[in-house]
Formats: sequence, C-alpha cells, structure tokens
Amino acid sequence: MKLLPRRIRILFLAIAVGACCAAAAQASSDYELQLQQGSAQLQAGNAEAALAAGDAAVRMAPDRWDGYELAGRALLRLQRYEAAADALSRAIERAPSAQQGSLRDLRRQALLAESGAAPAGRPPAVAAATPAPAPASAPLVA
Repeated sequence: MKLLPRRIRILFLAIAVGACCAAAAQASSDYELQLQQGSAQLQAGNAEAALAAGDAAVRMAPDRWDGYELAGRALLRLQRYEAAADALSRAIERAPSAQQGSLRDLRRQALLAESGAAPAGRPPAVAAATPAPAPASAPLVA
C-alpha cells in the first residue's frame, strides 16, 4: 500500500480541520441563538419557553455557564426555587469570577424564597425595605 504524497495528506488534514472548525462555529452560533431566544422569552414573560431554551443550551454545551443561568432565571420565575438554586449553583461552578457574584445573589434569592423568607421574585433587600402600610387612622395624602 502506497502512502499519499505529503502535500495531499496535508491538504486532507487542512480540510478535516476546517470542517471541524466550521462545525464548532455552527454549534457556537446555535448555542448563542438559544440564549438570545431564551432571554427574549423570559423578558416577554414566557418562563416555560425560556426554560426550554436554557435546557437546550445546556445540552449543547454543558461546560458553559450561561445556559445554566438562563435555566435558573426561568425556574426562579416559575417559582421552582430548589431547581433554580441547583441550576444557578452549576452556573457559578462554570462562570468566570466576574459573573459569580451576581449568580450567587440569584441563588440566594432562590434559597430564601424556597424557605419562605422573602417574597417570590423579589430580592431580600427590596422585601425588607418595603414600607409597611399606613394605619387606618392615618390621614391619606392626596
């Protein structure tokens, strides 16, 4: 069996690497599309669709953090607090340091909501700062 000339082997190798890079770029593009669509769904109030997009992103790239964040935000909106905290924990494990603080805050909200310590969907600081209603005998300001 005769080996192919070196130039042809290099050409085949270059084609294979190029095909691999193109497939990776397409996968990254699909991943980003899932995140964008999920974020738009979450902003539109459709948490179920946002969760589906987050889950799809996680299946595409389980080593990336932002799919877990999207799923965690959607689960928080759906009041599935334990699952939200789990997803956000996974996001924290994978996220860069600069993102971890905000993810920890979200996870804290989920854990507090699960325990009944804070109103759903509101950060504890906001819940604590909400003024108590005025007594019935107090005059109303027009």
